[in-house]
Formats: sequence, C-alpha cells, structure tokens
Amino acid sequence: MDLTNNTFIFDSETEGLQYLKHLAGGKSGKTMGWYNGKDEPLDINYMFVDPATLKLGWTLWTKQQSETIWLSDPNDKVPAPTAEHKQSFSIWVYPKYVKDSQNFDHGSMLWQRDSKGEFFGFQEMMRQIAQELLNPEYATLLPVFEVKDSVAIWEGSSAKPVFEFKGFKPRPEGFVIPDLPQESGAVISPNNSPAASDSTIVDDEIPF
Repeated sequence: MDLTNNTFIFDSETEGLQYLKHLAGGKSGKTMGWYNGKDEPLDINYMFVDPATLKLGWTLWTKQQSETIWLSDPNDKVPAPTAEHKQSFSIWVYPKYVKDSQNFDHGSMLWQRDSKGEFFGFQEMMRQIAQELLNPEYATLLPVFEVKDSVAIWEGSSAKPVFEFKGFKPRPEGFVIPDLPQESGAVISPNNSPAASDSTIVDDEIPF
C-alpha cells in the first residue's frame, strides 16, 4: 500500500496498523483525550517512545486527502513549501495504562499528526530527552513518559498533551514496528530488539 497519498489514514484502512491521536473535544462532541484511528477512547498514563522512528515534515490537505513531505533528517531546517502546509510529526509509541493492579498495554501505535496542539506537546516531550539521547549508555533503552492531564489552548479549539520524562527502560517485547512501505523522503531505522532484561539504567519511579 502506498502511504504517500494519505499519510493520516485510519486504522481500518491499514491491516495491522494502529494510529494514535489526541483530540481537544469541543465541536467534535468528544471528550478531550487519547483515541485510536477508529475514534475509540484510550486510557493512557504512560508511554514508551522510540526516538529512532522520529520524522518531521510538512503536510498539505486537499479535501479529505493529504500529502506530506517528510524530511530526510529531522534536524534539517526546511521552511514550509506553501502557507497552507502544516508542520507534521511521526513517531512510534507504546502506550500503557498502569494503576494499582492494572497494567495494560495498547501495543505499538503510530502517533502521526499535524494538529498544532499535538505538535507542541510532541516538541516539549522531545526537548525533555534531547541531552539524554546523546548518552551512549541509553542506546539500547527507550525513554518512558508519564502522560499528564492535557491543556486546552486557543479557547479550546486545540489541546496540548503534557508529558513528564520518567527515565529509560528496556524495550517491551510487544513493541514491534510493522514492516510497512516507507514514505518518500523518510529514513527510519527502528530497533525492534528488546534490550537486555538485566539493564540497570532505569528509573525506580516507573511502576512497571
């Protein structure tokens, strides 16, 4: 399947692929929070993130179709092709819900969006780990974030998800990225191998 024609397709259109999105609620009639691509609400309070899968780009919407120009290097400073293009990001995550005796995994999900609120939340998430990712000791581990209450912005027309970096953990065995066609301009080298279970570089505040 060629994903370049619509980079924001729903779960039902791609077998084995789950999308993650954060909605502001408001006019949509939905409660502010996390949803999958089928608009089913998700309880999430922790999230593994795979920085190796990070992509940035510019998306242009035409009616119900979208076309995204993904940068070959997310560090590149490339201006918007037109005033109608929106900043976009894409990253694979592994959301969880952990409370008391509950410990539920939502599986591998693609958080690939162009809403301003989500983009701001994503930026703040990545700023928290920018320096830590330079440390070679963490090369085989993944950052874990606590998912906090969201913040409504622009009079509720958008919402910014809020994250707090908690530390590094070995990759969960279930965090496997599907083998999908690559979008034009994308360079992804995900590490699907779980880190050694005896790794000591973890944060004791993470309850799993």
